[in-house]
This record gives sequence, C-alpha cells and structure tokens, in this order.
Amino acid sequence: MTERITEDLVRTHFKADPIIDQVAFEEQQSSRERIQKLFAEASKNATGKPGFPEFIVSFPGKPAALIVVECKRDKAHHASISRDRPKGYAVDGVLHYIRHAKAVDPNLSIVGIAVSGLDPAHLSISTFYSPPGEIVCSETVDSTLLSIQSYLRMAENEELAKDLSDIHIQRKAVQYNDLLHKYEIPEQERCTFISSALVALQDDYFRSSYHTATDVKEVVSSIINACERVLKKNGITEERRETIVRQYEQIKGHKITTVKFIKNKATGIEEENDAVTTFVRRLHKEIYPLALYEEQGFDVLGRFYREFVRYAGSDQATGLVLTPEHITDLFCDLVRIQHNDIVYDPCCGTGGFLIAALKRMVSQSGNDIDRIRHIKEHQLIGSEVRADMFTYACSNMMMRGDGKSQIYNEDCFSVAHKAKVKALRPTVAMLNPPYSKTNGPSNQLRFVLNALEDLEHSGRCAAIVQMSCALTSKKEVVEKHKELLKSHRLDAVISLPDQLFYPVSVNTCIMVFTAHVPHPEGHPTWFGYLKDDGFSLHKSRGRIPTSWDEKRLKFLSLYPHYDAPGLAVRQAVSANDEWCAEAYLETDFTKIDWSSFPKKIKEYLSSQFLAGDLNAISPPAEGDAPAKLDPTEWSPFRYDEVFRVMKGYYNKKPPTAKASKSTLPFVGATEYQNGVTAHCLAEDVQMYSRNGEENPYEKTARKIFPAGGLTVSNNGSVGNAFYQPKEFTCSHDVNPLYLIDREMSPELGMFLGALIEVEKYRWGYGRKWRPSRMPHSIIQLPVTTNGAIDWTSMEDYIKSLPHSSNLRKVNSVGGGSEADHPIASVTAEILVD
Repeated sequence: MTERITEDLVRTHFKADPIIDQVAFEEQQSSRERIQKLFAEASKNATGKPGFPEFIVSFPGKPAALIVVECKRDKAHHASISRDRPKGYAVDGVLHYIRHAKAVDPNLSIVGIAVSGLDPAHLSISTFYSPPGEIVCSETVDSTLLSIQSYLRMAENEELAKDLSDIHIQRKAVQYNDLLHKYEIPEQERCTFISSALVALQDDYFRSSYHTATDVKEVVSSIINACERVLKKNGITEERRETIVRQYEQIKGHKITTVKFIKNKATGIEEENDAVTTFVRRLHKEIYPLALYEEQGFDVLGRFYREFVRYAGSDQATGLVLTPEHITDLFCDLVRIQHNDIVYDPCCGTGGFLIAALKRMVSQSGNDIDRIRHIKEHQLIGSEVRADMFTYACSNMMMRGDGKSQIYNEDCFSVAHKAKVKALRPTVAMLNPPYSKTNGPSNQLRFVLNALEDLEHSGRCAAIVQMSCALTSKKEVVEKHKELLKSHRLDAVISLPDQLFYPVSVNTCIMVFTAHVPHPEGHPTWFGYLKDDGFSLHKSRGRIPTSWDEKRLKFLSLYPHYDAPGLAVRQAVSANDEWCAEAYLETDFTKIDWSSFPKKIKEYLSSQFLAGDLNAISPPAEGDAPAKLDPTEWSPFRYDEVFRVMKGYYNKKPPTAKASKSTLPFVGATEYQNGVTAHCLAEDVQMYSRNGEENPYEKTARKIFPAGGLTVSNNGSVGNAFYQPKEFTCSHDVNPLYLIDREMSPELGMFLGALIEVEKYRWGYGRKWRPSRMPHSIIQLPVTTNGAIDWTSMEDYIKSLPHSSNLRKVNSVGGGSEADHPIASVTAEILVD
C-alpha cells in the first residue's frame, strides 16, 4: 500500500497542473493506439507482451513529445548500479520504457521521470531526456516535481510549452467571459473587475486571506486595498495611483458586487451571489500558478488579461480594439527598434505597443540590469485620455514586470502634454488611433500627424489605420496627406488581413513615416501586401498562427527596398495618389491557378442548369490534354483598350423583383448563381427608377443590358465576374463589360471572367472597383506575334477543357412573348454611356 502513496503524490501533483486539461494523462495503460504501439512489447518480465509506465503524459496534436513516470516507495529502490533491473527500481524502469518507445519511433522526444520516497518534501527524483534520433539520455537530479511546461522546456520543446500555456489561457478567458455573460455582467465591468483581481493576486496577504471574507463587500474591500499595496510596491506615483484606485473602486457599484442574488441567464434561476469570490478563487487556482511556473513570471498574467479583454471588449460596447500581438511585434521590426530608443504611444489603450517595445529592447540588453531598469523607467511613454483604458494599460504593464513606465491619463493633443512628451525626446512612435463611424479617416491621420510632431528629427513612426486613410475618395483625407508629406517622409504602407481584428471586421493598413524629413518628390514608397499573414481562423480560439514565422521572414527580407510580384512594390506617390499596395502591385500570372478556368465553366453551367436554361450537362469527352498557354508571353492592356465599361443602374432593385425565375435576370454584387439575385418582368423595369420608386418615363434602354457581356461586381463581394447569356438588368454595384471590337462568345466569357477574378485581391469594401476606376485597370492577355490580342488562343484553350461543349447549349433567349419583353429595339442605346 505504501507504494501507492508515492503514486498518489505524483498523481496529485500533475492533476493540479494548470495545463492538465490540454494533455492526455493516463495510468498504467493507454486508450491511444499510438501509445499502445510504443509499449506493445515493453513488459518488464521480458515476455514480449505489453507493459506500460505508471504514468504517461502525451500531447494531442504533438505526437513526437512524451513524458513517462515510474514510482517506488523506497528510496533504496530508486536506481540499481547497473540500471538494468526495471521491475525493482524506478530509474531502471524509466530507462526501460524509453528504450522500448525509441525502438518503435526513434524520432520521439521523451522525458522520463523516476520518483521514489514517501515524504513530499524529500523525494528522490531523476529526470532523463532522450532527444529525437538518440537513445542516450541526459540526466538531472531534483527533490521536487516540476510543472509539465518545465519538463517540456527540459526537452527543448519551448514552443509546445508556450502553445499549451496559450491554449489554456485562451480557453479560460473564454470560459470566464461566458460565465460573466451568463450573469449579464456588462463587458466594461468585466474588464475592470478582472484587472483589479489580477493585480490584487500579486499581493501575498490577499492571496492568503481573501477566502476568509464573510461577504462580498469584504472581498471587494480586500481587492482594492491589495491593489493599492501592489501599486505602491511597484513604484506607481501617487497621482497615477489615485487614478487607478479610483477606477477600481467603481466595482463597488457594479452588479457583481452589489446584489445578494444574481440571475443565471442560462437557467433563469436566481442564485446566491458568490461570483466575486468564485472568480478570484478560479484566477488564483487556474491562472496565477502559471506565473510561478514560467520563467517570464508575471508576463503570463498579462497574456491572460489581454485574451480576456479581447473576448470581453473587442467591440463597440467598450471601444477596445486590441492590436494582435504579432502585429505589435512587427511594428518593432518596421521601425527597427533599438535598445536606446524612447518609444511613445499617444493613444496607448491597454499598452500593447509599449509591451512589444519593452520586450524587444529588453531582449537586446542581455544581462545588463541597469540598462533594463533604465528602459522600464525612462524609455516608454504612453498617453491615454480614458481613465479606464489608462488603468488597464498601467495594470497590464505591471503584470509584464514593469510598473514604472511613463503612462499618463492625459489628452495627447493638449499643449501641456505635448510639451511634456517632447521634453522626453521620443525617437519612435507606434500607435493604433481610435476609429469608429464618428471618428473618420481624417481624424485617424490627425493622431498620426500629432505623433510625428512630438518625435525627434528623423524619428520613426508606424501607425495602423483604416484603409480609407490611404484612399483619396474624400477631400479631407487628401488634405491630411498633403500635411503629412509636407513635413514627413512616407516610407512604407502595408495592407493587412481583413480578419486581423476578428471578430471585429475592419480593413486596415500600416503606415511608416520618418519624422521631420519632408517627402521628396519622386521618392519611392515601399508598398507591401500582407493580406495572408499565416494565421487561420479557429472556431473557439479565433485567429491562430500556422505559418506566421515564415511569412514574417519573407516579408522582412523585402522590406523596404525590394519588389516582388504579389508581395511588394516601390512606387513614387503624391498626396493625390492612393497609398496602398493594391493600386500598384504587379500580379504574378506565372502562378495563376489554372484550375480556376474549368471551375468557372462548371459554376456557369450549374447556374444555368438551376435556372432552367440548360436541360442537361453532358459529361466531359475523353481527348487531349488542355491546350498550353504561357503567361510570360502575355501583354498588359488597359481595360478601356479591351472593354466598353458600363455603369450598372439600380441603387435599389424594383420592389416586385423576386427570387423565383421570371423573365429578366437582376444581377447584383454576389459571388453565387452567376451573379443573379432576382428576376423582373420587363414592365417592372419600365415602371421603377433606380431608387425603386415608380417612374415610367425613364428610358428602359438605360436599365437593360444586352446579352453577351460580363458583369463584374464593384462593391460588396468585389471582383466576381460572370458571363451573361441573356439580357439583364443590374445593380449599380455591378459593372457590365462588352468587348470593343467583337461579340463576346461564351468561351471568351469564361476565359476573361476567370482572369478578371485573379485581380480580386486589389479590391474590397474600402476600395471599390467603380466604373470611374476600372478603365485604368490593367489586364494581361495572350497576344499574337504582332502584339494583337489573341482571341483565338483564348477560345481554343476553353474549348479544350472538360464540359466546355455544353457552353453553346445554354438558352440565351428570355421567356415570355415579344410584347412582354420588348428589348431588342432599345438595347443599342445602352452602349451610349
């Protein structure tokens, strides 16, 4: 029975590990086929039968990592001299299982732990590490068991250790938000409460006494008193301390701290309110221990707090829009931050940029304690006008091990504050200006101008702003562009992923400037395209990295001097030009996805079959391989050299338009069903104006477009191109295109439609492909030996693809009689724009 005591000690230790939920913890057997194979012949009796260690820790999704544990009650049986007696000794048993597992899979990374003894304070523990490709083990001796993360680090698996920690943090952040949402606690109150609790848990007395409080008021008072002690200990000035404590004291009036009973939204039942104590206890048990286990200490509290705020507050309810951590790190690369820089964020929010700068400068300082102290005390400046945000920023920095940054609860535009900042001589500014429907692009650029003014000469500034700040559709934006270029040099603009701030949807870019160096005429600005940042969308974890490290290295190898098709281009711009890569990038047609052409045919035929204009789709005939085309021999043409670009008509479809089939297709800005969103009768079109109002006197010819053209969406789902075999009407969010010198055959429609969609990356909600912009766009097309467009090769290529024989079978005639559909006599007028 005494041997069970040792096993119980080990079991209890690992079961209490903060990330135990992220691993598979099994005892003396395994339900996992992979583990079963490793120990299929590992019996200690050498019978060739299965045998398993006392404990096995494996990692779902990371099959190469493994931890095995063997226990003995008597320290005399910790290890034999020969270490080949697995039945009687803990060390011998661990080495036995490592050898068997490595014989099956030499690429395993195994940590083996031998434990003996009955006194938890005086155990004998030997830890072995067998790296991939080797059976030989390194050995360390200890008297206490370590965390799972520590054992992973011992196995040189730092990345997995951090991944598991991050997964744990993310899951807990979601769980806590869900629980607080269940009690209908407002988002902003959640953030303040969690912030105060995390700060309070850094106080030794609070951690040992909060559970003895008799009621919620006593717990809340303990939290606030503990926060004040922690703030004093961290050297926060009295003025800032008063602001922060005043913010934390607001939780005394919050719902979570004032009601005796609280309604559970999920069950509809009134429950006794012990939410405050429950959440403090959970934070203490599930999050705080990570700070003890990790080498970075309290940084883990900051990581959790960031995740919690991201789930609670990244919406319009709180005004919190957190810049993702990989982007704040990228900013440090873009401004080439150095250990002696002084970094300023004029709208610091929760302090993300200051934290990124702190980490980067500390990493460059080695073991120079004085240098690190100087960075924390003198080289980080933040301004935040909102008291709640200021509190979050200060607490966040404190949870990262820095409580002495120069963060001010002040307006960055005030004369007094600007004088204070300039006196500190900042060399770098990094910012994410606030944006909303009321704070338009010109206001964001006002923040950028203000930050640049406060920098030293030749200081570097990087700002993440909405894409509308880079476009020239608004006069006030052009004026701000002029102000910027008059005094500062635009070095780079980088287009970012549409889902960067998921679940908030906003189209953004990074602008990089050199301060107080006027932008020279003709100076090339570097435009980067980082729409694919190597992150994928996970159902519960949000955006997670899959190939960011590789993407980052490739991107920075080009920045800021090199061009690369589809990634980067240098272009001289003025205040009147668009400041975005999409306007200037060269599309790399050598990397064209040739499968998009047969896909375009299939989608077109499917839509026509569903519309009843194609009775059946014949199977592809067996024959030769598709014709070959060489994009390196193609030539560029402006759209107005190839197409007659028309304006769509309706701002609002006729109210009688229906989804069911009728006479005249209504084409809208959609990527489905060949662009058709409804159908109209001819008299509907004749009756209603572009705004959906009755007006039978407008010319019908301005509303109806002839068959044999392409429709390209210019808004919404921008860049979808569809061949229209029948006369149609359409939304003003669609550009109808017709070839200038010939009719467009279905084959040409398929080829040109697929090519046009290659350029979809250039356009989006913030950058529409309106008829005024499209004529200047460029399309690459096959050409003959004399440089003329080679229409024949395009048609022949489509004809060589599967299912192409069906293209000519589509019924291109609208239903109804000529009286119902009197279009033929008027369609010629539509070509007069």
